[in-house]
Amino acid sequence: MTKPEFARAFAEYVHAGQLDEDGTPFVNHPIAVAGKLIDEEEKTVAYLHDVIEDTDTKLETVADLFGIRIADAVDAISKRHGEEYEAYIERLSQNSLACRVKLADLAHNIERTLAQPPEERNPVRYKKHCTAQARLRQLMGIANQTAH
Repeated sequence: MTKPEFARAFAEYVHAGQLDEDGTPFVNHPIAVAGKLIDEEEKTVAYLHDVIEDTDTKLETVADLFGIRIADAVDAISKRHGEEYEAYIERLSQNSLACRVKLADLAHNIERTLAQPPEERNPVRYKKHCTAQARLRQLMGIANQTAH
């Protein structure tokens, strides 16, 4: 089993029973984010990107199972309790692997919002995701490329 395959299986296990706001299995989101990426490390982090925030998984477990580089990226992409979103994006920008995964995460969040009927869209969340995407792209030096 490859590292991304193991990460997907792990994510499916720890997110089992969790539902997204639309009633679909929560794990569909990390799977979709991983589907936007090609590199094995990026895919691995994509599958794991919500396990610290949304499950009881500890960072030490991620490090033990997937290695320190993956754990560092998962740590960077995990928003800390009480952390302002803008500060989170700034901190995240220090880890290039986490940045690439976060851009895919934001792109998927934006796509999900745009797929909803206009009356069901959350304009505050949509603006937050678009603003974060633009800021992260700026911090990465790719601000002039197409957003998604």
